[in-house]
Amino acid sequence: MKSLKQGLRGLQLSDNAQRLYLQSFQVGKSTIGRLASELSMDRSSAYLAVQQLNDLGLMKEDTIDGVRRVIASPPNAVERLLKKRGETLASFAEDIRKDEPTLLTDYKAKDQQVILQSFSGRESLRRITDDILSSPIMEVRIFTNQNAERKVFSANEHDDFILSRVRKGIQAYVLASDTKGAHLLQKYDDRELRETKIIKELRPIKNETYIYADKVAVLGFSNTIFGFIVQDKEFAELQKMLFDHYFHSK
Repeated sequence: MKSLKQGLRGLQLSDNAQRLYLQSFQVGKSTIGRLASELSMDRSSAYLAVQQLNDLGLMKEDTIDGVRRVIASPPNAVERLLKKRGETLASFAEDIRKDEPTLLTDYKAKDQQVILQSFSGRESLRRITDDILSSPIMEVRIFTNQNAERKVFSANEHDDFILSRVRKGIQAYVLASDTKGAHLLQKYDDRELRETKIIKELRPIKNETYIYADKVAVLGFSNTIFGFIVQDKEFAELQKMLFDHYFHSK
């Protein structure tokens, strides 16, 4: 019974609804008046509690010979409702994660001047690419070493980001180390909404840098996989200026 009581509290039922459900659960089919009397509850409060339980599918009723009787639904009804609530809450949490760039921008305006997010492990790539794709941008600048990246992240992860970026119409400008992977990337520039410049003197770096909106994201994959995003307008503008100077001078 303890688990059932905890479940009812978790559904945020009114105290009267919880008491009435448990009483009906124990005595079986009964009139609302009798349940109210057993609980020393006034009838109007009992009817409101029954209505709340009915709305959630936690109470059934029938009328025989003009007498209305009710009975609590079995415990699996409470279980199903809790699971549904859990799924809904998980969905809300995921929506907040996806909206995090915009939410953090609003938060920054009220409190902070610079925002730093850091990640570790393989999730780093997804967190950074999700942030890029959810930002209101038309272009992204990227420093990359394709050979090193392909050793750490799968072709599917790499290609999914490109496809999503193209669907959103985000143009990519890329400065790449001189590797076979970079030449393959450049081959499909037109199809993948990208302009890639291969820099022979750019040594094969073991990280990637993404510059977009007022953010700079770095994805590292030398000894360990890590990532971070710095949100600061002046810092991002400086990185854009340096990137563009190098990009247009080649």
